[in-house]
Amino acid sequence: MKKLIVGVLLCLSVSLNAENPRGIRNNNPGNIRGTHFSYALWPGAVGIDEEEYLKFRRPIDGIRAIVINLRTYHQKYLVCTINAVVCRWTYGEANKQERLNYITVLSERVGAKPLEFINMEDARVLEKLTRAIIYYENGVDPYHETVYSRIFPRGPLK
Repeated sequence: MKKLIVGVLLCLSVSLNAENPRGIRNNNPGNIRGTHFSYALWPGAVGIDEEEYLKFRRPIDGIRAIVINLRTYHQKYLVCTINAVVCRWTYGEANKQERLNYITVLSERVGAKPLEFINMEDARVLEKLTRAIIYYENGVDPYHETVYSRIFPRGPLK
């Protein structure tokens, strides 16, 4: 319980710092966009900012939104490579060089080549991918391990 309280306090102090990147301030570390109408569909969303990025009540809600997107990409569009994830994630938002940089960072952090199959149903892979996206989008992954342990199962996978 003590670890959970420390993790929650660290998340709150991180998101309240005005010098942090937008994704951290908005509790939306994936920088997911929305509209005045669509934000209500996201669990934990409380609105959008002036540039139409979602704002979440807590960091864990924003991190879960990344996971929801990744699972949807896999189930609906059969996305299963780093390259495909980045192309889908940055659709219409990034130029070619930005996408190549994004792919490189995610590949290094996940430990997979850009066109290598990654098991998007494996919680360990999803966690690595989620943390890599957070790092790339914000230049830092400031969240405590207890936050991730609430989203991704620990111990042996069945």
